[in-house]
Amino acid sequence: MQQLKTIHILYSNFADVDKKEIYIGGIQNYIKSLNDIFAKKGHQVEVYQLAKRSDHSIIDGISINSYESTSGNVLSEVKRMFAFFASKFKKDDIIIWGTDTIGFKTDFKNVIAIQHGITFDLMYYNLLNPVWHNNFFGTIFKQLQCYKARKNFKKYKNVICVDYNYLNWIRTQLPRSITDNASVIPNYADKIFKESINVEDSKELKILFARRFSFERGSEIMLDLIPKVLSKYPFVKFTLSGDGPYKDKFEKQFTGNDNVTITKFKVGEGDEFNLNHHITLIPTYGSEGTSFSLLEGMACGAIPIASNVGGMTNIIIDGFNGFLVEPKSSEYFKVIEKIILMQKDRIKVLSENSKATLENGFSKELWENRWLSYIEKF
Repeated sequence: MQQLKTIHILYSNFADVDKKEIYIGGIQNYIKSLNDIFAKKGHQVEVYQLAKRSDHSIIDGISINSYESTSGNVLSEVKRMFAFFASKFKKDDIIIWGTDTIGFKTDFKNVIAIQHGITFDLMYYNLLNPVWHNNFFGTIFKQLQCYKARKNFKKYKNVICVDYNYLNWIRTQLPRSITDNASVIPNYADKIFKESINVEDSKELKILFARRFSFERGSEIMLDLIPKVLSKYPFVKFTLSGDGPYKDKFEKQFTGNDNVTITKFKVGEGDEFNLNHHITLIPTYGSEGTSFSLLEGMACGAIPIASNVGGMTNIIIDGFNGFLVEPKSSEYFKVIEKIILMQKDRIKVLSENSKATLENGFSKELWENRWLSYIEKF
């Protein structure tokens, strides 16, 4: 019989306790799912976060312990929060850092950190001082990022990676005696049993960009890509769903264009959006772990076109269940045009392969079983 545990999950900002709602975000959704599967098995789960005031709340059945944050330094505040709550932890409790970037070494033996993917392959050229664009200084900057990532990895006794990109990278940086504490549990999406729009005949081609409207998620690519596509193929319809710093630019450029819809779907509405689009675009500039947006589109049979960066390359086999391209608008245009000119039977096969990849390799059911099997060793 499995021994029931108390599992403590720590993150910086999980929920708005005043509004009684969980924040929208990949990590927040991940923690919620962890709570659900552990609680379903009878484990006691406690979530901890920084907030405007100390409080205890129950939101969506999740026990949330808030600690009043008095400064803007997240790492120091998390240490204070941990010191406050950990005095009540038992030595055989399981502690999970919601992301490896906020944790630190502790005396507890059952500690797990979740590594959500490499982000430091992107230097944010649009934000950095031009001196870092120089090959010499840029190389130094990259090495410092790698050093910081190596140092961060060594803080933890157990690391769960959400994709193989990070695991393979860290193996090039540290001895196997250190990296053997890392395991991979890829991200997931729910199986969708409704049929994709790709099985129907249509005079329109509907393309979805459901991402945060930010530089790293490919908003600059979209600003350049959409006018190019529409100037040659006026029957294409784009949906931009999300929010973020590029929203004003999107609205300025596309408001009044009947071929472009700017919207934001609510939690639980993503399936309907993906089911009603032939193609889903993931034009991210840098690695991001196993992309939830990519998997959610594939679950619905939307044909994915994604950048050939980490988090995508262990999901898509180019030409089989989607397409991988350089993160450039010209490359995305070529593949969209290729699909437009493609035979309908070929489109259906791509859609079916996309859906089957999710169902057999990245379903939420598989993710749950992998996590439950993993914590048995504690």
